[in-house]
Amino acid sequence: MGDKISVIVPIYNVEPYLRKCIDSIINQTYKNLEIILVDDESPDNCGQICDDYAKKDTRIKVIHKKNGGLSDARNAGLEVCTGDYISFVDSDDWIELNAYEIMMKSMNEYNADMVVSNINYVYKDKVESKYSEDKIRCFNKEEAMKELIKDGLVQAVVWNKLYKREFIDNLRFKVGKLNEDEFFTYKICAKAERIVYTPEALYQYRQREDSIMGTYSLKRLDSVDAIYERLQFIKNKFPSLYKYEKLTLCNTCIYNYQMILKNHNIDPDNIGRNKLKVYRKNIEFTFKDLEYYTLKDRIKIILSSISLDFYCKFKNKTRWD
Repeated sequence: MGDKISVIVPIYNVEPYLRKCIDSIINQTYKNLEIILVDDESPDNCGQICDDYAKKDTRIKVIHKKNGGLSDARNAGLEVCTGDYISFVDSDDWIELNAYEIMMKSMNEYNADMVVSNINYVYKDKVESKYSEDKIRCFNKEEAMKELIKDGLVQAVVWNKLYKREFIDNLRFKVGKLNEDEFFTYKICAKAERIVYTPEALYQYRQREDSIMGTYSLKRLDSVDAIYERLQFIKNKFPSLYKYEKLTLCNTCIYNYQMILKNHNIDPDNIGRNKLKVYRKNIEFTFKDLEYYTLKDRIKIILSSISLDFYCKFKNKTRWD
């Protein structure tokens, strides 16, 4: 029957999409699943839908809990899961019916600690694969961390992956953070000895205009906090990657500053802009660092260090990149 996979699904206000998500999990060709549906006090009929499914499939466990957000819901699932492997699926998305069969095959064949699948971005009128890479790739922890830093084949998102339980261990998601995955995944990459990318687009990522990530707010600055935290971690654990992570943090500061400027009136007291200026000021690039970057990146680094505000206004006005 194979090792058990615990699939954790945090659920809140997704009634139109929930059945498709659950159906894609219960109908997997890999059958040894523990399916944990976490109803985060959803205001619609999601709680009842979960209970109805649990009556039909004994592999389903339902948790009804007080609303605490996505991180809290995932943590609730982690507290009760009993599988040898762990996976996460967001409740407005779905997975291919052979997803866990393919991922477990890669896990066993390559003696992996984590498997990452390609992703389909599903829009109303089109579907686009995240990666064009069509071959299986194997990474050690440092190679995987570099991929994560550059948003390559190993992304920070937790939901297109299968993990050995021991590598999650006592890790938990930070409650109250919007970009909770950014605080989480790199810690697993740092422990895993082998990470495998499989080119099949096994995860179907629904693009919703009304989703949390579909609109910009100052809560998106949580991503900057996460990358700054990761920067300190990489400085100590993966010093050869430190120069790349500094550039990632610089780019993240620039992107968020631009978005604040584009979304008028969301930062009337300059709290967000001042925070980004402090982060940018704290990134110290050496002359040796600059040797590793492209000319475009060098210009970006120099101009944003002189004035983040001027540089981002210039970029927004001219669309220069």
